[in-house]
Amino acid sequence: MALDGTLDTALRGTAPLVVHLVKIVLPGGTIRVLDGAGNLTFNGETYTGEDATFGVLDELEAIGEQVGTEAPSMRLTFLPASLSALSQLTTPANQGSAVSVWFGAVDPATGLLLGTPEALFIGELDTADVEVSTNRTVISFNVASAWERLFAINEGHRLNNAFIQSLYTGALGASFVVAVQRDLPWGYDAPRPAVVADLNGGSTVRGGSPLIGGRGGGGGVFGNDYGVSF
Repeated sequence: MALDGTLDTALRGTAPLVVHLVKIVLPGGTIRVLDGAGNLTFNGETYTGEDATFGVLDELEAIGEQVGTEAPSMRLTFLPASLSALSQLTTPANQGSAVSVWFGAVDPATGLLLGTPEALFIGELDTADVEVSTNRTVISFNVASAWERLFAINEGHRLNNAFIQSLYTGALGASFVVAVQRDLPWGYDAPRPAVVADLNGGSTVRGGSPLIGGRGGGGGVFGNDYGVSF
């Protein structure tokens, strides 16, 4: 998606006033903060330099685009407003809460956003680390990308004959699928995986269709995606 024209022009100017907007949707409330003083309105919502309940955004880890071999993530640090805020921000129930980060520019004369801010990162809270010193308390959040969901294990589905029969009575596509092992690739240099049934010298079942861009493995259980030899 192309950068907003007005924002692009502002960034090409002399000493643009840039800003980051951060939105964290927690079970107990939504945090909308920016890395500076004052207030800004974006998408009909107000972002402030300090959240009266939760505190202040301290620092954002630099975000960049690159080709990697693991799910992208970022870190941000937060200064809690109180012990109560510290407790609310670090409760385990917050894991998985949606986090959005935008980058924009502000007109120094009006104090308004120039154009539409660019979305830098959309993800979810993963872990929180607390560092306590004499002068301040800092919470470091690790924010995982939405791609992290690809690693979630779906315990409710099985690639075996009994489960397939429970869904499609009489379907025999998984009749010889036993003790399935599956590689989980990630990144541009990962090998093409295959679904393998370890039968101690028995049948082998391999995936046929790629998942994304010719990488990954899988394919359906039925049709021509699988060849079964025994």
